[in-house]
Amino acid sequence: MDFSVEIARFVTEAIGGIYVVDEQTREIAFADAAVERLYGPALVGKRAADVFPWEARSNHAPLTRGEATEWECVDRERGIYWRLHHGLFDKDGRVYKIGQLTNTTEFMLLSQEVTEYSVLSEKVSAFQSAMLEKISASHSALLPVIAGFFKTPRLYFFLARNGRLETTAYDARAAAETRGRQPLAPAHDAAFGTPGRIEIAAGALPGPVRELIAARGGDLRNRFVRICAGTFSDQRYALYLELDERSDRKALDIAILAAIIALCVENSLLREEIIYESEHDKLTGLYNKGKYLARLKDEYPHLDSVAIFNFDVNYLKQTNDVHGHEAGDRLLMKAAASIRKVTSDNIHGYRLGGDEYLMIACNGKAADVEPLKARWEEALAAVNRETDDGIPCIIAVGTAFAEKPYDFAELMKIADARMYEDKRRKKKPGEEIR
Repeated sequence: MDFSVEIARFVTEAIGGIYVVDEQTREIAFADAAVERLYGPALVGKRAADVFPWEARSNHAPLTRGEATEWECVDRERGIYWRLHHGLFDKDGRVYKIGQLTNTTEFMLLSQEVTEYSVLSEKVSAFQSAMLEKISASHSALLPVIAGFFKTPRLYFFLARNGRLETTAYDARAAAETRGRQPLAPAHDAAFGTPGRIEIAAGALPGPVRELIAARGGDLRNRFVRICAGTFSDQRYALYLELDERSDRKALDIAILAAIIALCVENSLLREEIIYESEHDKLTGLYNKGKYLARLKDEYPHLDSVAIFNFDVNYLKQTNDVHGHEAGDRLLMKAAASIRKVTSDNIHGYRLGGDEYLMIACNGKAADVEPLKARWEEALAAVNRETDDGIPCIIAVGTAFAEKPYDFAELMKIADARMYEDKRRKKKPGEEIR
């Protein structure tokens, strides 16, 4: 049986098409129906280079009579990937080139998708590994990894806990981090919202969020994405990414990345919570004795200068005996609140146990001691005004200051002796000194 007609129809109609070019004139001598459907009717006589984009190129392999040369090209205007088979033949004393077109667009697109997916999968895996390497670090250690992956100029982490809003901004270009802390207000609820990815223009950001971002150096001409938000152990968090023309928007659409980020953030918050509880006094929230002893071993003996404030709460036993231990606890919390109002990164407050408190100021000047003591006294007066329950908090304090070299233990003795002197001054006549 002769199947030549069916074979020819399949090759030219289902797979691609056939055309012939006169090699002397470079004009099209023949184009079948499949080619004319794509490149227009009445192609015979037209310059091949004006019709077929690949004919305008000279970089394909030279042809030899009796052999077929295979190569590939893209017709970008029509969005078609072609596989081309070319060969030469002689007819009536002239040389012609025959070309067969095979449409490989679907295969190439699929191959491209597979390649892109493979590359993307590798990127996601690398991102996950980089995040997991930081899983035991603080949440701020995650920010450079996230910024680098999404190619964001800045990102902003909001954390609400213990009645305060903590804001961390990471500038990827400067590799610098800035932090802020302020009392938590109802207006700040807008920073957290519901879980899930949301992309918004700066103008559509809730007012308080826009102000927080602007205060941390954000460029309000850009767009922003809240990539994740959630609640963990009474702490609320949200992460915002600032986008510019270099940002990787394809990566933003990968849902699993937000889940990876949320998991790592919550793990870091859990770790911070465990560390916080191990280092802080449960009643007052100040550092505990264990944290003091750790710093006493590794830090305090080696400072350029140190100021010690030794505190003791008066009338705690009397308050417990007359008003009960709940009233005594309130007295201890007032004392802690007054100390907390003047602490900072370089001024550490401790409850060592019972009614004994300590404050250490690091690397200051002798002239700073009395003003710091005055600020604490003002803070104590304010706490007593704010929580007037008929039981004022009266605290004795002794101070000591020295520049290196110094004997920290001797300074503690000096501060302790001065605290007892102050306790005597503040006791009523005839009262026992304890």
